[in-house]
Amino acid sequence: MQAELTEFYVVTKCGRTFSWSDTDYTSLIRSLHYAGYTPVFIQPLSEYEAEVMVREEQERLMDEFRRQFDEDVRKSA
Repeated sequence: MQAELTEFYVVTKCGRTFSWSDTDYTSLIRSLHYAGYTPVFIQPLSEYEAEVMVREEQERLMDEFRRQFDEDVRKSA
């Protein structure tokens, strides 16, 4: 029986950023070290993508708020 793979978002000490599939964190770290990488940040790719989407939506809403605020200030002046 083959173990299910999970994709991880990985940032290495040398600055590389990529996704890497493995069965769990321990196997992932072992594989990365075997390949010559030292991870400094690891997160399941699905969680990372969800955080990016939330951050982008927050930035969009703040930009919309700023534009509306500037427009209201100009109208009241």
